[in-house]
Amino acid sequence: MKNIFVAAAVSVLSSVAIAEGPSWTYASVGFVAGDSSDEEEDGNYSGHSFNASAQLSDSFHARIDYADVDLNEEDSSEGYTLALGVHSALTDNTDLVVEFVHSSYDFEEDNENEGEGYDGSGLNVGLKSMFTDKLELSAGVSFRDLELDTNFNGSKERHITTYFGGQYFVNENMGVGIDYSEFDVQTTDDFGSIGTLNVYVRWSLGGAL
Repeated sequence: MKNIFVAAAVSVLSSVAIAEGPSWTYASVGFVAGDSSDEEEDGNYSGHSFNASAQLSDSFHARIDYADVDLNEEDSSEGYTLALGVHSALTDNTDLVVEFVHSSYDFEEDNENEGEGYDGSGLNVGLKSMFTDKLELSAGVSFRDLELDTNFNGSKERHITTYFGGQYFVNENMGVGIDYSEFDVQTTDDFGSIGTLNVYVRWSLGGAL
């Protein structure tokens, strides 16, 4: 179902040319919540997010995503993803996006950091479009190869994530948005998929630096 939804979103984004291209220099703060499909585990979590992006030139941008979430009353996770991306205009309002990313997250159990977490790199491929002058849409797929330092699963994992979202601009510089992503672990059979919802406020900060 999620693949059908993303395919439909990609089709819509690539076929409509109404507004100018999307913004690449912005900052946002939000609330995140998620749930695991593993019925044997309590996979609910919630927390906060921070995102910032800077357009470096007509075709390049850099981005940082930060999240701090509570997995339960005693356990939490905190970390970031750094991205260096290329965006190329497919139409007047739609960009093809390719990003090289590195992620690093730490886990705390019983409110103590025991050095557990993961690091890894990967690739994002997607589309980002100003569907109208007020509405920005995005969709894509992300691949991650991770090195784990935890007491669960194996020492390595591969995550494949599908994501889509939209943002409505209240005015020229401020917008409210919602993103949804879902990732599956490809290298273990005992871990379900995890869906994450991010509701945020974003401030656009102009064009290229």
